[in-house]
Amino acid sequence: MLFERISTWHTHLLNAWTKSGLPDGLTQQSRPLAIDFMKCPAMLTNVHPIRIFRYMDDIHPYSNCLVLNTVRAARILLRQHDQKLKAYGVTVQQFALLSTIRLRPSETVASLAERVALDRTSLTRNLDLLEKKGLIQRVAGAGNARRCVLTPAGERLQDDLNEEWHTAQNHLLSRVTAEEAETYLRVAKALSME
Repeated sequence: MLFERISTWHTHLLNAWTKSGLPDGLTQQSRPLAIDFMKCPAMLTNVHPIRIFRYMDDIHPYSNCLVLNTVRAARILLRQHDQKLKAYGVTVQQFALLSTIRLRPSETVASLAERVALDRTSLTRNLDLLEKKGLIQRVAGAGNARRCVLTPAGERLQDDLNEEWHTAQNHLLSRVTAEEAETYLRVAKALSME
């Protein structure tokens, strides 16, 4: 899932920045070179959010930055696909959870967070919402472990979401060559490994 890979890659790179500090040349005092900018979705310092340029051309000093371009692509794709999934009452992250729960019904809640690259708080909040909507059910697993299963309503919704996902994938793939898509996925997977 192309837009999930972008979001996962973005999360891993931001985590790396938070642990190791800001990259050279990117400081809290960096002044925007363009009026049209957006805030990074995560706080990278304790004081100020980093500002990311919406339109980075070839002369922009960060136009080749993997992190900033990934953040931009992730935000755009997530916004577009969240809008499409709004009619179904779920977000892209919730779709990813439903898909993972369906494909891996024995997955514990703890390993589910790692698999979809969500922190425990975000995972719990999204699982609570899906459970409240009657789409999943939490059940006891081995020992103290908890796991989730789709309800019949969740199974039906997932069938509809799969059709929407195929449409979205085909649209994205129509914008790039098969070779570009393969290269992108290989690079995104490599860079999102911790």
